[in-house]
Amino acid sequence: MAVDLVIITKVDQDTFVKYHSNNLDSFFKFLLKKFPKARYSNIYDKKSRKQVGSWTNKKGLIMTN
Repeated sequence: MAVDLVIITKVDQDTFVKYHSNNLDSFFKFLLKKFPKARYSNIYDKKSRKQVGSWTNKKGLIMTN
């Protein structure tokens, strides 16, 4: 069973977007194609609402426990 995730991303100086996904690889391919200058993302488990990771355009994907 796939984990449902909520991803909130800062795409420019003052704009945030929110997406739902269960596949981070395909999500980040989509995100960087649509918003090539995206700055960072916070990734949350949809059910528990806890942060499970983050992504930055400098450090890449960092998953937490």
